Amino acid sequence: MAQKNFHRPSVINSIAVSTPHHPQVYNRVFYNLLRLLKSRFNQASVDVLLHSEAAWLDKNLLHDLDVQLIDISGHDTSALDRYADYDIHVGYRVHGHVSALSARIPSYLIATDGRGSGYGLTIGEDAVFQGWSCRGALSSFARMRTSVRNRLPKYTARRRPSQPSSYACQKVNFHVIDSIEADVADCFKRFSGTPERLDAVVAKVEQLFERID
Repeated sequence: MAQKNFHRPSVINSIAVSTPHHPQVYNRVFYNLLRLLKSRFNQASVDVLLHSEAAWLDKNLLHDLDVQLIDISGHDTSALDRYADYDIHVGYRVHGHVSALSARIPSYLIATDGRGSGYGLTIGEDAVFQGWSCRGALSSFARMRTSVRNRLPKYTARRRPSQPSSYACQKVNFHVIDSIEADVADCFKRFSGTPERLDAVVAKVEQLFERID
């Protein structure tokens, strides 16, 4: 993908949202995220980009919210280029987050398991938010590094709680929305250097594969 200047919209007109991996835990929080996005950015179009089949989605509710579904699943990775068409990405998929940042689009990742948390700690960025509940309800990975080993949500892929959202942090959506509004106001300074750090990691991985070959 060709490099370009980082997109710093003064007004949010379009939002891409990716779905959670564990809907039995995060479905309520996901729908609340959509409601908040539609309420706080009422001039913006909101699309849910599907990385895989999602039969659990309530299509009637999405219709009522005026949220569109865009299928980018399958083996054609060029479909991830769709993230470049939006002002921001908000959601749960690491591939969506990385694709948006690679396209120089602001992206906010809500981590729900080791994939998101591992990415946040590796890249060291402040736009990765803790999506599960724990004592203190930490708002971002910048505040959780000292205790991450005890707080990674290893249970989310296996354990089904009696209440679907009992391990999903209900506050995270407000942290994310407030962060987006603050970033619009200060021209997305949060992301200064983030794409370059990501590019550096990608370059190191590519060098590793070259050595293997």
